[in-house]
Amino acid sequence: MGLQDRQYYQDSYSSPWDSGGYAPESGQRSIIITLIIINVGIFVLDMFTPVKTQGSHWLSDALALKPAELFSAPWNVWQFLSYGFAHASINSKENIFHVGSNMLVLFFLGKPIEQRLGRAEFLRFYIIAILVAGLGYFAINFNGGAPMVGASGAVSAVVALFIFFYTRSTLLVFGVFPIRTWSLGVIVVGFDLLRSLNPESHIAWEAHLTGFAFGAAYYHLKLNFQRLDFSGLAKVFSGRPKLKIHQPEQLKKEADAILQKINEQGEESLTAKERRTLQRYSAQIRNDRD
Repeated sequence: MGLQDRQYYQDSYSSPWDSGGYAPESGQRSIIITLIIINVGIFVLDMFTPVKTQGSHWLSDALALKPAELFSAPWNVWQFLSYGFAHASINSKENIFHVGSNMLVLFFLGKPIEQRLGRAEFLRFYIIAILVAGLGYFAINFNGGAPMVGASGAVSAVVALFIFFYTRSTLLVFGVFPIRTWSLGVIVVGFDLLRSLNPESHIAWEAHLTGFAFGAAYYHLKLNFQRLDFSGLAKVFSGRPKLKIHQPEQLKKEADAILQKINEQGEESLTAKERRTLQRYSAQIRNDRD
């Protein structure tokens, strides 16, 4: 997939709810990259754990959300979070496609969302999306639903937020097939509604639709979770910051000149170096506010 028609903020102080999508560079590892590393790492590690029932391995089985067991073992409430970082064991091409497709969608559609919301707020949004999608699955399957694993519920929330932020943009599927962003929402929701009609479906459509609804609600209600202190968790997800030294005043002067150039000549006139300067300036502002 590829995002076209991306716009850039002309004002680095813009809120994430304004139009546009200026991409800040914080000098720290993207939350998206860290999430992908964790998901793929658990998927690979699961291969080396003992096999459980129905071909699943111990690690993915331990992290799975098991609705029927939560009543007898309520202390396993942590499963509402852990399931979102595990995927079905690597015993079929379908399961490889499961984790692969989730991570690809998260990478391509999640990056502009992380850039727009900021790293800390995106992490809060993603974690809460996992919880909400898990609760949605539990609410429908509490009387005996199959164990659930996968990041699909949270990824569906990311997809929904991307669709509403960039409704008029065009996606290139596999870098070839153009598709309007809004039609992606129709396809995603449509497929899950069809799955809901099939009692033999092994796809957790309940989590998908709940996650998508959460993403839509986040956008339309203009929610933010800044009051939730995830700063410690964000540091864990950050990775080691890159060593970069910038003179704040000089950087501000350069950014002001570039913003003036945008006003006079348009965003298309910017060079790659000028775009990077704006990214550093936006990152500095975010860090100052944090």
